[in-house]
Amino acid sequence: MLKLITSLFFISSVAVAANQPEVGVYSAVDLESGTIQATITIRADQTLNFGVVTPDFTMPEPGCEGNFAVNDQSILSVALTCPIEALPNVNVNIDLTNATPEAVRSEQGALVAVVLDVVGPEAISFVLKKIK
Repeated sequence: MLKLITSLFFISSVAVAANQPEVGVYSAVDLESGTIQATITIRADQTLNFGVVTPDFTMPEPGCEGNFAVNDQSILSVALTCPIEALPNVNVNIDLTNATPEAVRSEQGALVAVVLDVVGPEAISFVLKKIK
């Protein structure tokens, strides 16, 4: 009986962990051109920091801040507040289905689909890697 309870606890804790991104610093580079480079810092209190550099734009420091949640379909949703007047708020959804701990630590990274409300409803493919 103790083994059954222990294994159920382990399975439930793995499921919860699998539905939350691991704390740390990640890089994300767009798959199509490789010119959009983002840095995402995920914190244990379910907040994150987001910075981005493109050929035409660099997010001013300290970057965008927001609170995130992950739903049952492995979609990380975050409402960001950014330090620029022209774009003070951004909503982002990231499909973490492929972002397993092994994949984000691999040389290839994990392919994720990102939807930004300011760009439109089409997903942009990024390669996500954990760097710290």
